[in-house]
Amino acid sequence: MNKDDGSKNKITPTALIASLGSAQDAYATFQQEKNKLPNFFFAFFEGLDAAYYGMIIRMFRNDVEPIKCHNKEGVKKVYKKLSNEPNFNHYKTGFFIDKDFDLNVDEEKNEDIFVTKGYSIENYYVTKESFERVLTYHIGLKRSDMMFSKIVDEYTKAQENFSNAILEFNGWYCALRRRYGDSMGHLDLDNNKKVCKELIDYDIPNRKFHPKFSHSKYKTFFPDAGVVSTKEVIEARNYIAEDLVLRSRGKEELKFMIDFLNDLCTKFKGKRPDLHTESFGIDPLNHLVNCAEVEERLKNYIKTRLAS
Repeated sequence: MNKDDGSKNKITPTALIASLGSAQDAYATFQQEKNKLPNFFFAFFEGLDAAYYGMIIRMFRNDVEPIKCHNKEGVKKVYKKLSNEPNFNHYKTGFFIDKDFDLNVDEEKNEDIFVTKGYSIENYYVTKESFERVLTYHIGLKRSDMMFSKIVDEYTKAQENFSNAILEFNGWYCALRRRYGDSMGHLDLDNNKKVCKELIDYDIPNRKFHPKFSHSKYKTFFPDAGVVSTKEVIEARNYIAEDLVLRSRGKEELKFMIDFLNDLCTKFKGKRPDLHTESFGIDPLNHLVNCAEVEERLKNYIKTRLAS
């Protein structure tokens, strides 16, 4: 056995930050800013979620310091480190993560962390109510316009068809995620166009969507993926089907809505000069943030964190 003089296990600030992996920048930012901004609310987010959460937090407090943590694991790593520090409760903090298809057992029980009820933030942009706001706020279509209800009905029916077309894949992926967790690795799904182009027939102009993917043929699409049972897939699919809008993968749902809006604007262009018909799609999470749904429990979480 090697003699340990204590130096080998000595924890330095540099080593501590490095150990956080993808969360290192977020942790370093907090350490740099906490003494400069002692009265601010430090909000730790995944990726591009700051605009959404920042909008809601500002309903209650203007002094907000948003800190990007790259991904869900980054938020959890920063929380784990900070919550073990003796002065953790000295600062106002909030930790926000997406539900995804993970079980989130520990996080759901932890009052310090907010977990969305929907799959992700994107899902709160694509509800019927959110879509109606986009029509009025951004396109300029009046609710009294004879076209308004017709367009909303067309959107909700097309959205249901799209979500059902992708349900077979979502159910399989959900079962895979719940069985293997992080050990399953990451399927090549960061580009949501892959799902829409390769896993379903995706025809926005004609509002037609049909699945190509099936659990029985998953090896054709993802040859390195793990094995899940038919029972697991059915259970996951039933879970998602209970609320297709909120429980389907948000990136694809948002892509569908943006494509639907762009197709709608193309049809309006030249025929309705009173409407704004420029294409959507450039940074929609920021551009359409004022239209997104907000859970009441999210407001309550923020108020509780500010009062603690």
